[in-house]
Amino acid sequence: MMKKYYYLNSAQQQMGPIYAEDFVRLGLDGNTFVWCEGMPNWTKANQVPELLSYISNSTSSTFGSATPPNFNGGAPAGNPYGNNGSSYKGMNNTPPPSPCPDNYLVWSILTTLLCCWPLGVVAIVKAAKVEKLWSQGFYAEAEGMSRDAKKWCVISAVASVVFWILYFLLVVGLAAMGAM
Repeated sequence: MMKKYYYLNSAQQQMGPIYAEDFVRLGLDGNTFVWCEGMPNWTKANQVPELLSYISNSTSSTFGSATPPNFNGGAPAGNPYGNNGSSYKGMNNTPPPSPCPDNYLVWSILTTLLCCWPLGVVAIVKAAKVEKLWSQGFYAEAEGMSRDAKKWCVISAVASVVFWILYFLLVVGLAAMGAM
C-alpha cells in the first residue's frame, strides 16, 4: 500500500492526504514540510528518502517558509499566535489517526428507502460529510459525523419498527371492535 502524505502550504494549513507522485504535480520541493503515518513529527521532504525522486529540484518554494507544528500540543517556536497552535486552519496539531471512520452511507440509504425516510435523509447528510472532513484534517469532526450518521440510522430503523407495531396494534384493535 502506498503511503499518503500530508504537507503544509504557505498559509501553514495542513493539506492532503496525497501520494508521493502528486508532489511533482503540485510543485512541492524539498523544503516543504511533510508528515505521514509512522513519522514522529513534521519533516522537510528532502529529508524523507522515499520522496527524493518525487520532489522538485528547485531550491526555493512558497511552501518552504512554513513553520511545522509540533505534536506536543503547543505551537511551534516563534509562532505569533500563542501557545495553543490554533492558528493552523483545518488542523488539530495531531497526526491523522487511521483509518478514516466508516461513513455509514450504505446504511443511511437503506434506512431512508426501507424505514423512516425523513430520519434517513438526516443520516445521509451526516454520512456524506465524513470523508470530506477527514481529508481536510478535521479528524474529530469526521468521527463525530460518523457517530451521528450511525445514530440517525438506528433512530430511523427503530422509528420504523415502532410505527409498524403501532399500526399492527391499531389494525388488530379496529378489527376486534368491528367483530363485536
